[in-house]
Amino acid sequence: MALADVDAVVEIHMAGMPGYFLTSLGPRFLRLYYREVVRSRLGISLVLARDNRVLGFATGEFGPGKFYRRLLARRGLAFGFYALTALARRPAILARMWRQVFERVEAPASPKVARLASMAVRTEVEGRGYGLVLIAACIDEIRRRGGSAVVLEVLKDNASLIQAYERLGFAITRQTGKRPGEARVEMRCPLA
Repeated sequence: MALADVDAVVEIHMAGMPGYFLTSLGPRFLRLYYREVVRSRLGISLVLARDNRVLGFATGEFGPGKFYRRLLARRGLAFGFYALTALARRPAILARMWRQVFERVEAPASPKVARLASMAVRTEVEGRGYGLVLIAACIDEIRRRGGSAVVLEVLKDNASLIQAYERLGFAITRQTGKRPGEARVEMRCPLA
């Protein structure tokens, strides 16, 4: 992913993940977030493009705890401004916002463990396997950069996605989100 791809990535994110927490923070927040992922040496950011058109993306980070602490130290005021704007529009997201920030900062801090955070494809190309291509490319990139494992979260009731990740070498390690509608499982793929 290049900085020039970020607007397309935000568009895909907004359309493809309407219930996702980051989506509730709005496109300006997302633009800043994805730019910082691209700029960070700990960031993982890939796009799938055809004929100079971004069809999908996947992002993540090495050492998630360290990545988010650095991100907040570097751009905390800007993120705070955009988050407060979203909070003013929807005060009910405060508790979720609080949980999300501290889950990410307390995430595994190992520089060898990478977390896949976001992945989406344009709605008109869904079901063609592009998402799995992106995840496989991320795994290859993480392996190339010396990663020892990849972790991700998926909604617990999304059996077809869990099976797809299992085919790529992931296994369920634990249940995370406990709130109704937010029950997730963490999956891990060791990299030999």
